[in-house]
Amino acid sequence: MFWVFRTTGLGFDVRVGYNWQSLLMYVALGVVVGLIAGFVPAILISRYKAIEVIKGEMRARSKMVFSKVFIFVQCLVTMVLLTASLVYVFQYRKMVSLPLGADVKDVYYLYGPYAHHELDPAIEALRKLPCVDKIGYCDDKPGTLSESAFVTDESGSTQMIVNTSNGAEEKRGYNVSKLYCDRGAFEAYGFKIVKDFKREEDRVGYLTEGLVKLMGLNPEDIQPTQDQLDNLGITAVGGIIEDFRGSYYYDNATYVCIMDDWYVNPTAYYKSLAIKVNGHHGAAEKEIMECLKNTLDQSWGIYKEPHSKGFVPALNREHLKDEHALMILILMFAGLMLILSLLGLTGLSTWFISLKEHDIAVRKVFGGTVSSETWKNVRGYMILVVIACLVAIPLAWYICKDLLSVYVHRVNLSAWFFIAALLIIVAFSFAAVSIQTLRVTRLNPAGVLKKE
Repeated sequence: MFWVFRTTGLGFDVRVGYNWQSLLMYVALGVVVGLIAGFVPAILISRYKAIEVIKGEMRARSKMVFSKVFIFVQCLVTMVLLTASLVYVFQYRKMVSLPLGADVKDVYYLYGPYAHHELDPAIEALRKLPCVDKIGYCDDKPGTLSESAFVTDESGSTQMIVNTSNGAEEKRGYNVSKLYCDRGAFEAYGFKIVKDFKREEDRVGYLTEGLVKLMGLNPEDIQPTQDQLDNLGITAVGGIIEDFRGSYYYDNATYVCIMDDWYVNPTAYYKSLAIKVNGHHGAAEKEIMECLKNTLDQSWGIYKEPHSKGFVPALNREHLKDEHALMILILMFAGLMLILSLLGLTGLSTWFISLKEHDIAVRKVFGGTVSSETWKNVRGYMILVVIACLVAIPLAWYICKDLLSVYVHRVNLSAWFFIAALLIIVAFSFAAVSIQTLRVTRLNPAGVLKKE
């Protein structure tokens, strides 16, 4: 178990209560389990006659019953885990493929322990590299924004009608995420400008189309109130840009990008760079890091390793590492349960088909075929597997729905997930049971009867 958590990267916390209530609960649980373990076998044994015990019929029946119960439970759990794994694989793929609304595939993002004045010489040197198209200061990147502002409508009310994830409308306050950057980073991120008002004031904001609509502003003639500007932390609206995604976790497609010359003065502390590159990514990254190291060494006599660096798509996938780890964990347990179910079915079918060798041989003598005898013996196991899977569907649906409830952008929980899981389990189970059954049904009936 520790290896599983270390492999997936998920942390866990195990705590055991030691108060008298919890100890009493543990004792009660032990007593209940002991009673069940003692009374159930006693009740089952009391149902058999002495002659049945002597003939071995009791052992065969009890083994059949308990084996079927265990296999039923295994198939049920396998159905739940396999369905959950399929749902989560598609959920992870959906989150990774969500459009950002900005052209960031060639943007190299660098975040480090650098004050703005420390990066000044480096940014000038980086700008001269052949692989660098655009470069600028910023505080974050699309997909992982955390900075937020509280917006109001034109009347100053903080309670606005907004659309929720399920399509309904509700009245509540609204936070929007914002990205601080200079014009170089704005161009590097490739935001799509719908309208540009050509404003050159300090702290100019480019509002997304969704934010303009949310605030009740006229896109043809934007005239926000002073309170609205103050809440957004800008002095003027510089233009309108297409919506870009600030986070993978929030149903909030309305963001504001701050274009602010104040952040490039020597007293401000910028710690991130957005660098639009051309050519091969690996070669560009190598040039950028060598230039940064050499420039910082020459200018300040010390080089500090960045906290985070890489191209934005890769960094955003790293941001979803918890979802990826959970997906791997569910897949591992689903695969393990599938293997256990197949082993149980194989063992059960092997043992009971060996008891029926004589009956199968007799029926083949009187006209039975390999296919008819195979299906006759496989059918019972397949019915057990299908019933277990059908019983598991409501539980799987509830668990998958709860699993997806934490995500705003989630896959539709369609019937195909359950059908696919059912078909996978039935196919593997049929193969496991058929192999053992065919081994017996293909035996020469004369040879089997001679053993008797």
